[in-house]
Amino acid sequence: MRAARIAAGIPVALAAASGACSAILGIKDVPEFDDASVANGMTIDSGFEGGDASGAALADGSATDAEGGAIVADGGATDGDSGAIDGETPDADAGTPDGEGTAVDGSGVCNLNDDHNCGMCFHDCLGGTCSGGKCQPFALVAADAGISPFALAQDDSYLYWVDQQNNVVGQTDKVQGGITLVYSTRAGGPYAIDVDTSAVYWGDDLGIWRCAKTGCPLTDAGDSNPPRAANAMQLVESMSVEQSGTNVYWSEGSPHVYVGHKFGTNETGTSIWDGDAGVVRITNDGQRVYFTADDGLLHAVYPDGGGAVAIGTPNSAGSFGITYDQNIVYWTIQDTSAGVVTATSTTTLHNTPLAASQKTPLWIASDGTNLYWIDVNSVSGTGQVMGCLIESCAVAPMVSGTYTPPMSIVVDSNAVYWSEVTTGGGTSGTIWKLAK
Repeated sequence: MRAARIAAGIPVALAAASGACSAILGIKDVPEFDDASVANGMTIDSGFEGGDASGAALADGSATDAEGGAIVADGGATDGDSGAIDGETPDADAGTPDGEGTAVDGSGVCNLNDDHNCGMCFHDCLGGTCSGGKCQPFALVAADAGISPFALAQDDSYLYWVDQQNNVVGQTDKVQGGITLVYSTRAGGPYAIDVDTSAVYWGDDLGIWRCAKTGCPLTDAGDSNPPRAANAMQLVESMSVEQSGTNVYWSEGSPHVYVGHKFGTNETGTSIWDGDAGVVRITNDGQRVYFTADDGLLHAVYPDGGGAVAIGTPNSAGSFGITYDQNIVYWTIQDTSAGVVTATSTTTLHNTPLAASQKTPLWIASDGTNLYWIDVNSVSGTGQVMGCLIESCAVAPMVSGTYTPPMSIVVDSNAVYWSEVTTGGGTSGTIWKLAK
């Protein structure tokens, strides 16, 4: 049953391992471009910080000048000429933070290839190294740690992950790295995960489970014993879990979306969507539940099962990754030759392609200004971490090189994080961090 579930929602190579923005999005004065401009390899400079278009507007109302530096909303600037940062007035002898060597910051000289002054003064790589004026990714969890992290979730301080090879749920400090097991003793192949302020929720082939972030309660025999919030309806591995308010939503690769009380115990879930496409991944905006499916569409439904709509154009390759941020749902179509990263306003439900001609775009994340996603070669199973400014989506790899294969991705105000698992399974996966 697990093999059938994987094949329904993930490209074959991964199964072995386990257009521009428009005013319709609520963003004004967005420059237009056609799909060909993306397909022809538009790139962004300075390690995906300012885009390659002079004067490109940023999501917070600021802009980039011709030198590629961001003019920030509070009136400060890093304009490539002055060295001003966040409204501070540079000293008269301030140098130019252009990544070409050194710059005077008013108190001394900063080496722009230094790990704490990478590309510009005070740009810290947060534990990573600086090369060529760009921060490099580094492993919070190394490949020899003995885990194979799949899906990720996060709070302010920690990453949470599931390892379906070893049947564990774990926690990793965003700064210190390392592994803390939240749950580890029961078989079931945990696949999907989410967190709220106090608890971790995950789905496997037996149900939807809840456990305190500090760890699950123990039985008399000393085994961890998490409460089962809800029974899995089809008794297949849950592909996506999303909590909101007092509810938990999940999918199982079947043509259903289920809801249950996230503080329930052994509750029988209720189907709120019965369709003709296998549901893949879920998100929500507090009003509607949104989900991707193997028909290539974005679907939306209210928590009571009403108002179901479908958005987009059918595609046999299926839609996959999904995330919600600031009244926009971002989602991917995993076509191996014509993959698309797409945005949909939750107000108008209008569909707007952002990045075309992707290989196989899968998991996706947004920080409100930038968009990040995993793009996988469906033949080799390797992939890259891609990104672009939301308002002028000139696609470029965030880092050089490929991963085998990259999996889930999340982002916070400081860094981007993604997981990597070994082709064919095993226990040599990695969790990566890259300073923004």
